[in-house]
Amino acid sequence: MKTLRRSNSFPPRGTMRRLTILFLALLLASFTVISMPTTAQAHPRFMGVNMAWMNYGADFGSDFYYPGYGPNYNASTVEGYFADIQSKHMNIVRIWTMEDLCGLSFQNNNADQPCTGVSQVFINNLVDFVRRANSHGITAYITFLAPGDVQKHPNIVTAYRSQFIYNALVPVAQALAPYRVCYDIMNECNYSGLGWQDLRNYGNDARIALHNVSPSWVTMSTDQPSAFGSNFYNTLGGLGFDFYDCHVYSMATSPLTVTPSMAGGAPLFLGEYGPNAGSGWADYSQSSDTATVNNFCNQADSDGYSGMLAWSYVPGSSFSLQNTNTLWNMEYFGATWGINTSISSGTYYNVTNVSSGLNLDDTNWGTNPGNQIDLWDAWGGAPQLWQFNQQGDGSYTLYNQAGGLNLDDPGGSNSPGQHLQLWPANGATAQEWRANLQPDGSYTFTNVAAGLNLDDPYGAGPAGTLVQLWPGNGATAQEWNLTQH
Repeated sequence: MKTLRRSNSFPPRGTMRRLTILFLALLLASFTVISMPTTAQAHPRFMGVNMAWMNYGADFGSDFYYPGYGPNYNASTVEGYFADIQSKHMNIVRIWTMEDLCGLSFQNNNADQPCTGVSQVFINNLVDFVRRANSHGITAYITFLAPGDVQKHPNIVTAYRSQFIYNALVPVAQALAPYRVCYDIMNECNYSGLGWQDLRNYGNDARIALHNVSPSWVTMSTDQPSAFGSNFYNTLGGLGFDFYDCHVYSMATSPLTVTPSMAGGAPLFLGEYGPNAGSGWADYSQSSDTATVNNFCNQADSDGYSGMLAWSYVPGSSFSLQNTNTLWNMEYFGATWGINTSISSGTYYNVTNVSSGLNLDDTNWGTNPGNQIDLWDAWGGAPQLWQFNQQGDGSYTLYNQAGGLNLDDPGGSNSPGQHLQLWPANGATAQEWRANLQPDGSYTFTNVAAGLNLDDPYGAGPAGTLVQLWPGNGATAQEWNLTQH
């Protein structure tokens, strides 16, 4: 979107908008209406990879079967992974968390007995992982149980499913409620050894409990195409899941046999994909891998999938995508679909509220520390130009061109309703903002000191409304479009 600019002077506030509306009205009145398609093919909203673990069973907590193993979480390693994945125009990463019953405790230290909890170390490490993902515009797709563990200890999700749900899943979801996540409550549930009725009971109860904690999406994945279509409501359908996830490994020209219409029209993800099962990307030629990626991406796009995640990113197997031409091929599709277009550090942007359509503005061209920040009609002047400068932790400071000062939370206040100001750069977290990319390409901005979001109090202006800090609520009043200057 280009911004109209005047080099010598600027119009009185509000004039530009009135003139634009009048011009458009005259223009529309002078032309015959041309019929246009009512809908357009939407590309997948999510493009990403499975991490899927860094140290199986011991990433975030201790491996239950091998208590001396883990946690092996390394924040700096994870930060490097996310920076690379973001640069590949990807916005979702799937991570396994409770494989080998990682981080879990059970009555009498027996996994056939009720689950009694999940360790705080596990939660702390997972929160850090998710926070880092979100700071790079990446949604964390959290997978809980591995089917092999359920085969060994079916009571976890049958006789003692309530204890597992409320003592393990719910505490994790409560800790992650402020962040952008979605949940797979069991990977490829069809390998668990349980019948569909037991799986449906677990799926229904887990989904209800998680939704009581946060609105984050919940599903239970499968690699069984027969779970969809005419059999859907005997398997995964009707349980209130927010989306569905089917895994496919194939080198066929048309590898996908499940479509969103076969999942009740709900969002459908290709949560894992790759070449033929049992072999990895490195087992084939580059031209073969390119064809496989192209086949999956083109069909997922044309069939209306909402997301797709390749297997897998982390080094250590023939499936590893890190630093490969195959990953760069996936990047092409992410870039073409407009996914995770990152903010360019050092660049000036207009910051426009999605709800009101008004710009973030240095009130009255103020240059004094303490000058408040409002919303105003776009007019292209320096008070509405904000330079984004990335910090070492991935957050940004926002420097106003007119005021020569930074966007600041006064005193590092964490009080909802706090108005914002301009203040000299001081290195404080009150001037640092985490940019959280939304599926539609807009951003929310979370103040690092306060943990609250940049917000239009009324979601509709009017011009002159002072912006505030407010808890994240998913409203468009907290979403902002960036237009590069």
